[in-house]
Amino acid sequence: MSDVLVVAFDGMDKSLIEEWNLSSVKQNEFGSIGNHTGVHSIKTSELFASFLTGTTYESHSIRGVSPHPHTVRGKIRDKLILDYLKKNVRGFFRLDTALGVLLGLDTMHYSADDIEDETLVDKISNSRAVYVPPLDNSLFQLSGAQAEAYRKGCSTRQVKRFWKTREFEHRKRKLMRPMTGVFDFYMMHIHFADALHYMEGARIDRVPSQ
Repeated sequence: MSDVLVVAFDGMDKSLIEEWNLSSVKQNEFGSIGNHTGVHSIKTSELFASFLTGTTYESHSIRGVSPHPHTVRGKIRDKLILDYLKKNVRGFFRLDTALGVLLGLDTMHYSADDIEDETLVDKISNSRAVYVPPLDNSLFQLSGAQAEAYRKGCSTRQVKRFWKTREFEHRKRKLMRPMTGVFDFYMMHIHFADALHYMEGARIDRVPSQ
């Protein structure tokens, strides 16, 4: 196998990986990447679109997905107050969801057709993007599964645990499946890998030496 370069955005801390003593996983740190690109918001779709095109949202037209975490509404949600209200106040979930839809906070999904610049996947013929917004979105998100869990009274913490177990495991299996093939460029978006290892006790027991 030829050399493989893995680039992580907001990836797992080097020290956390080293705890598993995986001799076949070599890591190097080269400092941090300064943000001088003038991004509109550091959101997955915009960040990945900028990486894939080498341009900013002003050129590729992707401006984040859900800006509400930077608003008062998002800050309240971080304190779990909304979880209590959704479970104990009749009709509150519908009100919160309706506000999100009206303000365009919960329905902003982009597709590959929305990217106005050429991406690395376009330029490299032998390439693949899996669950990489906005090129290949997760059906879990597009189907509204997270909203459905809230609608049934699940808390934010429960929804996150479901995401970290079900969705992470699904993506991990899909990632390993095509590794028998050869790609010049392969990109996948995986959530909460380090947190899952500590929350659920999942371990990478064996990593191929190649």
